[in-house]
Amino acid sequence: MLFTVDAEGYSIEIGSLLDGSFDSLMIDNYSESKKIIVVDENTNEFCLDYLITNFDCLKEAEVIMIPAGEENKLLDICAQVWLTWDEYKITRSDVVVNLGGGMITDIGGFMASLYMRGIDFINIPTSLLSMVDASVGGKTGVDHGGIKNLIGVFSNPKAVFIDPLFLSTLPEGEFYSGFAEMLKHGLIVSPTHWYELSALNDVQQEINERHIYSSIVIKNEIVHQDPFEKDERKKLNFGHTIGHALESYFLEKDPISHGYAVILGVLCESFISFKRNYITMDEFSEIERVIVKHYQLIDLSSEDFTKIIEEAKSIFGTHPCKNYVFIVHNVNAGGGGLEHLNSTTLQMQRNAYAAEATYNGFLSLVAHEYFHLWNVKRLRPIALGPFNYDEENYTRMLWVAEGFTAFYDNWIVRRTKHLTAEKYLEVIANEFTALANLPGAKVQSLSESSFDAWIKFYRRNENSGNNQVSYYDKGSVIALMLNLAIIKNSNGTQSIDDVMKYMYAKCEDGKAAGYTDEEFKSALEKYAGQNLDSFYVNYIDGLTPIDFTAIAATAGLKITDLNAGKNEIYLGINTSNVSGKLVVTAISNVSAAYAAGLNVNDENIAMDNYRTDDMIKATANKKPGESVELLVARDGLIKKVSFVLTKNANVKYKLEKLTEQTPAQEIIFKAWIK
Repeated sequence: MLFTVDAEGYSIEIGSLLDGSFDSLMIDNYSESKKIIVVDENTNEFCLDYLITNFDCLKEAEVIMIPAGEENKLLDICAQVWLTWDEYKITRSDVVVNLGGGMITDIGGFMASLYMRGIDFINIPTSLLSMVDASVGGKTGVDHGGIKNLIGVFSNPKAVFIDPLFLSTLPEGEFYSGFAEMLKHGLIVSPTHWYELSALNDVQQEINERHIYSSIVIKNEIVHQDPFEKDERKKLNFGHTIGHALESYFLEKDPISHGYAVILGVLCESFISFKRNYITMDEFSEIERVIVKHYQLIDLSSEDFTKIIEEAKSIFGTHPCKNYVFIVHNVNAGGGGLEHLNSTTLQMQRNAYAAEATYNGFLSLVAHEYFHLWNVKRLRPIALGPFNYDEENYTRMLWVAEGFTAFYDNWIVRRTKHLTAEKYLEVIANEFTALANLPGAKVQSLSESSFDAWIKFYRRNENSGNNQVSYYDKGSVIALMLNLAIIKNSNGTQSIDDVMKYMYAKCEDGKAAGYTDEEFKSALEKYAGQNLDSFYVNYIDGLTPIDFTAIAATAGLKITDLNAGKNEIYLGINTSNVSGKLVVTAISNVSAAYAAGLNVNDENIAMDNYRTDDMIKATANKKPGESVELLVARDGLIKKVSFVLTKNANVKYKLEKLTEQTPAQEIIFKAWIK
């Protein structure tokens, strides 16, 4: 039996290819055309022979095989295929036949749509998911930067042919991936379709053409109303917000199928709907029953979280609460966290879990806020406890409360082996670089930064980089310096861990009043084995520049300035496009432009008599010693600002383990790097 669905500009046939119109379509429209068949390793092995054997029109077709798996749906693959098509002299009169699952129809349609501004393509989906989902709607695309379908176009095939015979080639997991999409169709539109599907027990044996046809009709009707996903079609994204986050998270770890990710997203989003009173408890329970009946739930990153938790607890030796809750908000932009007494809220960009670097950044955030369970929420400066929520609380010790925590967040991630030693040293080198290049570090002391947090750190402006230092950033480096001093003094048997544990016990697990500035200083001296008066005068209360070379030498590291020897200019100007105007938003007070009188809010009209909308590009070929003249608008007045470009004096540090360390350096390095 054949079922036919009329989609936007093409038809979808469900039934045997041998009984349908595929052969006549190829003969009537492409008898003189070159044919390209795009397959992956699986359809090349299990499906291609059936197609070529039964259709003479394809016996001379060129076959392009793409490695199987979502991780290969990439622009690089497309570029290689396009060059191959060019070698085959494929033209716009030729045709591409995509034989495969959703990955093949996605990338095959994308490649056909862009090659020579578009050539015809026909989809023959071979997976249940591609039959009921990718066959309708004209979406094509590739993944990029760890983000699923970041690049793509809407482009309809000339026809879609769905032969359930190909379903016999599917492993169980792939079959259920498509079944997930069918369940979703029932939930969003058709209770009848949902109840028919939910009644199935042996899905692989009981699914038939009629079920597939019903799912396609549902999606086709929605797409017909809203072909470019402006409104109604967004219903089809049910389960996809969380599903895509899960899929991206596992993309570079242990990839999960799209359908599996979506059905888990459906379950999570149904729960949210229940919590917001959009569906009843009985309705959610029914959804949960059907999904759990067919799909195994996954434990998301519990191992990674557990390692962070256990490592943090090992520092203090005790856990102060019975239950701790991580509340993670996946957001489009921004990020951060806020500690509470027995919980934390974390904000992370939803696409950050796929790449190793950004995922380690997430673990660092987890470690930071979890470390606050002890440091701040229970072990805190006396000025902060008990908290007075009615007014600002002033203390000079935020460099410990937040700075030490900032030091521990990456150190804990290193101690759990999520960061390699090399990557951890790269993090530390970046911290050194940022602090060394910050003009504000020469103006504001660490203790002042802490005390002035309410009037400066939380009220930053365009000049903050010139007159402020972060108690997070400098506090983290100070914690490292003190840690190395304690390790050195104890010959590797103690570390700053011992200070934190000692102070936590002294504060009676947070039950006693907080510590005074002097009490914490005394604890540091106890374990460092030295008087820290001069250290405080220089680095806590004073402006003495930190000797990064000395820190590196203590730990048996080689420190290199990668900028040394370069003859590059230093502009020191930040700009932003505001309503089509290039406006100065910040300017370094050590730059020549600052000395020449360029101001924040100046609109840059031209440089050296040429209109410019990008200062970096405009000075890309400039050298130190060359003069530039800016034409700017300031408060309605036109002014000229001239200055001589100076050489970039900023550093860019790299840290490496010395090939030959002294015995003392080796002890310190091993105790720190773990």
